[in-house]
Amino acid sequence: MMNDDDRKRLQGNRTVLVRDLRTQDICDRLYESGVLTDEDMEYINIEERRITPQDSVRRLLKMLPKRGEKAFFLFMEALNDDYLELRHQIEDTDPAGITLAEDHTDNDAKLKLLQEQLHFQQKMSMEFLDNIKALNKKVEAHEETTKTLEDKLENKYLELEGAMSNIGISEKEVVLCLTDYFKTPRFQDCNDGGAMSVLKRLSQEMPDSAPDFTETVCRSVGIDTAQFIANGYHYNKPAPNIYASTMRRVAMEVSKKYGDTFSEFLDTLDLDEITGYQTLFKVAEEMFQSDHVVNWGRVVVIYAFLGWVSKVYVENGVDDMPDIVGDFVGYYISRNHRQWLEENGGWDGFLEFFKDDRSRRNSRWGEMLYAGASAVGLLALVYAATKRT
Repeated sequence: MMNDDDRKRLQGNRTVLVRDLRTQDICDRLYESGVLTDEDMEYINIEERRITPQDSVRRLLKMLPKRGEKAFFLFMEALNDDYLELRHQIEDTDPAGITLAEDHTDNDAKLKLLQEQLHFQQKMSMEFLDNIKALNKKVEAHEETTKTLEDKLENKYLELEGAMSNIGISEKEVVLCLTDYFKTPRFQDCNDGGAMSVLKRLSQEMPDSAPDFTETVCRSVGIDTAQFIANGYHYNKPAPNIYASTMRRVAMEVSKKYGDTFSEFLDTLDLDEITGYQTLFKVAEEMFQSDHVVNWGRVVVIYAFLGWVSKVYVENGVDDMPDIVGDFVGYYISRNHRQWLEENGGWDGFLEFFKDDRSRRNSRWGEMLYAGASAVGLLALVYAATKRT
């Protein structure tokens, strides 16, 4: 409690304090020094619209005597900035001539004060509860949206799972086909067996491994060449590298030379007769192993031929086949003829062999077309053999 002399000085200057002092000028200083609490600040200042500035000072003067012995000193310090004359007047007041008023506030006044404080706390509590309710509504709305999305995803998954199980496609095919889910006609094609059943079998049989540079080039060239030929030499994507760009040029020359042969050969092809990578592997293996000759001509012809195979599938609505078959031929070349590739300069050797140089072009093309002719002949024999097995 504040000592009696200091209480008397405040009591003796109450009229001038209520008249001249404004609590907003000193309350921050009193709060910083610890005389006032957060609740005191709110009680004195926040409701200024409901009480007069004079009542705000009366509330402060009622609190100060209960804030300890230092409260008077800190209050006087707070007056230094804007109320120096008022401070001097309080300091010069002689407490001896003042009778300290007893705190005999009647019960009605005390009750009113308590009611005001209670009302204020209830108001703050209601605002807090309203904020909590608003936050809960947002959380509920978010949970409802999340639940709706989860239900939609679950329904789509069940529909997809049912479609896949009906046509006998495994989880691996589900992953492979997931990006095409909304293209429903292509899944309807699956129900017919036919070309899409071949695509399903091919997707199951491709080995998994981490490709090195040589294999990466072989496979990227294969995919690009198959897409280039399957789309009638009007593939709208740029070649992924210079090797694929050169293979496009060379494969198109091979197609011009042997396109009729390829076309006649593939006219008799039943889409279901390619039963998977084993058939493609057998065609490619016999083509190179029948006379144990590997050269750039045969490499180009096998790339071109399987591009024509992809073209047949694209014409029958299986747009994914160029990527699958092209990836296979690149995988086959890199895994089964890597030594020959390295001995012949790798893919840089391919660029050198088919360098677009007129002084060398005729001789190189002569060698390549002769090799290609042999390859096409072998291809026909090999394919006939695979149909008999």
